[in-house]
Amino acid sequence: MKKLLVTLLITVTVVCIAAQKQKGYYYDTSGLYKNIYRPSWSICSVGMANGGSEWSVCSYSFAPADRITITPGLFGKRQRFSNRIVEYRRESSSAPWNKYAERTGEGLVVLPTMVHYPFFAFGYDTDSGLKPLYFTINPFLETALFGGYAERNNLTFVPYLDLGVRVQSSAFYAKLSYTLVRDSEKGYNYGNSIREVSNNSGLSLSAGVNISFMDKSAVGKQRRVHKEKIYVPVINVTDFALSGSEGDRVFQSDSGYLKLTLENTSEVDGNNLKAVLRPKGSYPGLSTGSAFSFDIKARETYSAPIPITTKNAIPGDTHHILEILADDGEYKIELPVTFTLSPDPRGSAVATQSVVYNPSELDRNIPQRQVRNPNLKAVLVINENYRDESVEPIKVGSNAAKTLKKYLTQTLGVNEANIYEYKDYTISQLEELVDPDEGLIPNIVRKNDQLLLYILSHGITKQGNRDNLSYLLGTDSNPYSEKRPGVSVKSIIRDLEEIPMQNYVLFIDACYSGLGKGTMAPTTRLKSGSLSPTNGVVITSSEGDEVANIMEDKGHTVFSYHLMKALQSLGKGKNPISVQALFNELGDRDDGIPGYTLRQFNRTQTPRLFGDKQIILSK
Repeated sequence: MKKLLVTLLITVTVVCIAAQKQKGYYYDTSGLYKNIYRPSWSICSVGMANGGSEWSVCSYSFAPADRITITPGLFGKRQRFSNRIVEYRRESSSAPWNKYAERTGEGLVVLPTMVHYPFFAFGYDTDSGLKPLYFTINPFLETALFGGYAERNNLTFVPYLDLGVRVQSSAFYAKLSYTLVRDSEKGYNYGNSIREVSNNSGLSLSAGVNISFMDKSAVGKQRRVHKEKIYVPVINVTDFALSGSEGDRVFQSDSGYLKLTLENTSEVDGNNLKAVLRPKGSYPGLSTGSAFSFDIKARETYSAPIPITTKNAIPGDTHHILEILADDGEYKIELPVTFTLSPDPRGSAVATQSVVYNPSELDRNIPQRQVRNPNLKAVLVINENYRDESVEPIKVGSNAAKTLKKYLTQTLGVNEANIYEYKDYTISQLEELVDPDEGLIPNIVRKNDQLLLYILSHGITKQGNRDNLSYLLGTDSNPYSEKRPGVSVKSIIRDLEEIPMQNYVLFIDACYSGLGKGTMAPTTRLKSGSLSPTNGVVITSSEGDEVANIMEDKGHTVFSYHLMKALQSLGKGKNPISVQALFNELGDRDDGIPGYTLRQFNRTQTPRLFGDKQIILSK
């Protein structure tokens, strides 16, 4: 028993250290699917129980369905497995019987199988297969194909069932269980002694060492995937190219084409579909043809040539929507398309490239919550284009804003009239936006309103007198300027604090894309304590010297994509959507931003939170 208490003390100490180590990354897994569902190999486990020692050798854990995990093993030793043995002895045939010994039964099990249900995880998670400080709590049921114990040179087989709760990591375990065995009695007379065997069912408490490794190659294979049956065709663009008289350019004298390859990825035929490429603004001189009809069968492709002319067009980026409609009007598919019109030395402009972003799972499964939120006002600032040639445009900005507005209205319950979108703001316009006296935001929000302010822009850090200062670039910023490179993040928060309103949530999706395609250099170097909002909360896309990233294939930044993914996950439940819950999803080390960037880019990107994380966005 002393050994058991020492083992339990060590286990509790390790758990406390793990909880302290975890700090801001503490989360539960009631609605998430993390490393506890990865397949894992256990080499052995050795522990002490209240009746003696127990051990097992070689087992494998896998999850065939939902959260239920099955762990078959090779063989092992269990307490309370056999019947309790009580011995009596007397000195002579006429002397009274005296109790001589009593001991808890034990026996060997062959092919033990455990079925458990991991429902909670805590501690210090790592990206390795060995997770000694990452614990899961598992209610379990265990039995064995064969089992028995030796008694007086006779092998007796005893069925048993073990029910309980197990706390385990890759290095430690502890469990409390009730063992149910067959109730039977036997007697053996040997001269002046007798042995009686009776029922041994009862509670067992044990703890010990567990050596196991999770299968890193199977990340995500054991997680539940939300699936919905699709009754309409799902159209994606699998290939696109510009074609003119001189290759992949459409000159002013050309009648070129944008060639789109459309694929129906569903099991439903698309009949009598109509498509049109609509401009999202006024682009004189650029023509993209008229509407056309087509059919596309399930799992097949369709080539759609769209006429393009650029006569007298003005150079710059143009934004369009490829709109696909059904005759009955039951559904509409929108695919963003961007053309870049470059100057033509022969006059006018030339279309040189196009970008098409397919709708992702974020666009198809937007939760429709019934709660309306008339006091929540949303302001989106999307800075895509910059005058300084050294600053690359953020071409995914418009697409990210388009999808985010759907989540604001459908999931958070924001009235469409209360969503304000501003594009390509200069330094002065950014400053005027939050000016507490004459800015746009003071004219939008009232005393009882909440504000959701989302800023997607480039960020840059400059060395100040004592600290690194973080700035958001305006479209007219000179990133190399020492006096006024942009708008200070601290000044934006200072101005927001002075505006009378209930509270605010500021999302800073800041990145500096100067390192190449798909990567963005260090953003806002904001240390703990550097920001202290009192009437709101600030969530940044990354921390320290980390690199922020984009997902060009999906038309989002990594931050915007996971922000909407978090809203999608939380919006399907019935609980209020809080900033804390939202940030937990963003910072999740498997399904959130850190896990994604580590797998895709081999580097981490960790969002940061400053301020009141208890703010509720939707009830």
